[in-house]
Amino acid sequence: MSDQTKQTSCQPDKNVAADERPVPSQAEGDRETVEQDLAGKEKAQEKSAGQ
Repeated sequence: MSDQTKQTSCQPDKNVAADERPVPSQAEGDRETVEQDLAGKEKAQEKSAGQ
């Protein structure tokens, strides 16, 4: 058991890297949605600022 804990504690970056590595299809979909949301918010702000 001590060997297992040693491995995980010595390699914490592996888990972090796996978490930060996005799932291609999911990441692409999320990115598009986020960009659309941001674009919509910017347009809304421009409209309210213009008035």
